[in-house]
Amino acid sequence: MPRVASSGPTRSMSRGLDVEAFRARAERTLRDSDIAEAHDRFRNLVGPLPAEMTDLARRAFDDLRDGQTPDPDALHALEVAIRMHRPAVLVNDARVGALPKEAVAAFPEWKGFAKAVRAHVGAVGCVQRVDGGKAELVGTGFAIGPTAVVTNRHVVAALTGGTGALKKGEAQVCFADSGTGTAHAAPVVEVQATHPTLDVAVLRIDPDGDAPRPFVMSAAPPDVGQAVAAIGYPDDDPRSAGFDKLLFADGLGVKRVAPGEITGLRDDAFFHDCSTLGGSSGSPVVSLTDASLVGVHADGWFLARNEGVVACSAHEFLLNAAS
Repeated sequence: MPRVASSGPTRSMSRGLDVEAFRARAERTLRDSDIAEAHDRFRNLVGPLPAEMTDLARRAFDDLRDGQTPDPDALHALEVAIRMHRPAVLVNDARVGALPKEAVAAFPEWKGFAKAVRAHVGAVGCVQRVDGGKAELVGTGFAIGPTAVVTNRHVVAALTGGTGALKKGEAQVCFADSGTGTAHAAPVVEVQATHPTLDVAVLRIDPDGDAPRPFVMSAAPPDVGQAVAAIGYPDDDPRSAGFDKLLFADGLGVKRVAPGEITGLRDDAFFHDCSTLGGSSGSPVVSLTDASLVGVHADGWFLARNEGVVACSAHEFLLNAAS
């Protein structure tokens, strides 16, 4: 199948604020929510905040509704409120948990999505370096075939010390929800392929038991504003400035489903606001509508921007690697 390139206008925060897109995102997230409550959760995490933060966020909301660009402080306050509505839901026995109450209105598709994704969530595993019998989480990957697991090229670089080569026994992919144990761990046989330009790579594994059911790949790039979820194993991340203690308080290095939105597109890349940490690299990003694969999470910085590779841009590469 020929490569499908992203099309349409670029809409990215890095090229100036798209006022209408940001307004719509804030409306979807906060229409039935109390901005002050979101800031209270933030305040409990990081300590006292300026008393006017909630007022700043409301002012930013009013500016956006008037078609105006808010000032940076007001925009930051509103972004904090939005990000406090981006949970990371635990997976238990291949079942995706319920959303916290503050996020329910933002993601009305959740119940249907949780049912649809259950058939595929077992395809997501944590990529681990194995040394002396101990397994260390490096990133996330997901199966696209019986022996093929997709992750990021930079995860492979970290896994191999930059050599891009592995011997069997030096790494494994653990598909257990807990990210631990040997019952659901498949040894990595080799690095099967790395994309020459995109942050995507494929590992070949020696599967343990039946192959998990892979995601169906979307034939087109995602749309700005589309509801999606990143599925992976977020782990300890010093860049999170303590947010891991709030959004991931019930455990790190375990399988989670983090809903959010597509916030921008650029060439073969997309941007999103799902809650991720170190360990999330290589996570599949899937549509909340039908659980189809729209991309591969690659990098992120909390309260700034998360970036991924558009899945259909790597379709031919992935198809060849999985065959």
